Amino acid sequence: MKPEIEKIILADEAAKEKVESARIQAQKIKDEARQKATELADAKIRKMMDALDLETLQMVSDAEAKALRIKEQTDRYIEKMRSREEQVFEGLVNTLIEKVAGV
Repeated sequence: MKPEIEKIILADEAAKEKVESARIQAQKIKDEARQKATELADAKIRKMMDALDLETLQMVSDAEAKALRIKEQTDRYIEKMRSREEQVFEGLVNTLIEKVAGV
């Protein structure tokens, strides 16, 4: 009986480690995407502050549209990573349940 309990505990610990690793990875990807989007937007803003003529105003409009597209893409990517994190977690939980139940 004791070896079975040890196997369950080890499986639980391994599942927890995998879930935590997936969460950390998802957070890192999300943070990197957010940082990159911010850097791109900031770079465009700095460039546009150099002049206020019609060409610059057009550039501002284009950059704002691009920044919005990047933000939307980043938001979709973050949502996809959250979904992936949930899927990984559910898979790990299901695997753990199967191991515990002996399926």
